[in-house]
This record gives sequence, C-alpha cells and structure tokens, in this order.
Amino acid sequence: MVAVQFAAALALVFDAVNKAFVPWLFERLNRDNEREKLFIVRMTYGWYALLLCGAAMAFIVGPGLVRIIVGEGYERAGDLIGWLALGQVFGGMYLMVTNYIFFSKRTGLLSLVTISSGLVNVGLLVLLIGYFGLEGAAYAFCIAMALRFVLTWWVAQKRHAMPWFGVNSQIAR
Repeated sequence: MVAVQFAAALALVFDAVNKAFVPWLFERLNRDNEREKLFIVRMTYGWYALLLCGAAMAFIVGPGLVRIIVGEGYERAGDLIGWLALGQVFGGMYLMVTNYIFFSKRTGLLSLVTISSGLVNVGLLVLLIGYFGLEGAAYAFCIAMALRFVLTWWVAQKRHAMPWFGVNSQIAR
C-alpha cells in the first residue's frame, strides 16, 4: 500500500494538469486549424516524453526514496514503485487522448475500452500474482493501463482525427 500511495500521487498531478489543459485544447479544436493541431500533437508528444522519463526515474530512484521516506521495513514497496509509476504514467497519457473523445461527444466506445481493460486487469492479476506474487499485481496494473491508453488513443483518432502519425510530413507541406 505504501507503493500504491506514492504512485497515486502521480494520478492527482495528471488529473490537475488535464483539467487545466482541457479548456485550452477545446478552444483550439473548435477552431479546426491544421497548424494548431500539429502544435497540439507536438506538445502532447513532448508531454509523453517527459512522463516516460519520470517513470524511468521512478525505477531508478524510487526504491531508495521509499527506503529514505518510510524506512527499511517497507523496502519491498520500492520494488513495486517503478511499475506502479509507469502504470500511472499510462493513465496520464490516457487523459490526454480521452479529451478528443469527449470533444466529439461520442463516448460509447470509451466505455467498452474501459470495461475491457478492467477485465484484462482482473485476468492478469489472477495470472501474474500466481507467478510473480505482489510484483505480479504491479505488472498487471501497468499492462492494463498501457492497453487502456493505446485503445483509447485509437478510439480518439476515430472520433476526432489528429495528425498523430503524420507530424513530419504535415509540417513539410
């Protein structure tokens, strides 16, 4: 639970950033300007890079930080912190793409993605805890959050197309 509490702090940060981002994003999406869409995509990719670097840092400094803050008795929590932080990072990335679905006002598939990734999480929990113990729960969480992010990104692209994979070719035009 110590590792979960540390990682959960990330979700609070990501939620706050998203709440600040949404009005700015919706204003630009309403204008439907291709240059602005490219700018949004580049900013989002930069945010993803920052988040993934933060997750990498959680693997490196997380165990030591947990030991310093809560003591040697919770050393096992340090083994989980990186995976839980990475799962939360995928949650932060998910928030950035789910906004396009809400903007489109066509959210039906988002429910399906959320339920499906939740069911995958439960299945992975049962499977991975049996093989890896407590670490298996962290792996299951991380995998399920990554799946939810990727599937939501796909739905978002179907609901409100953005130049996610054509940034360089679009800029050259």
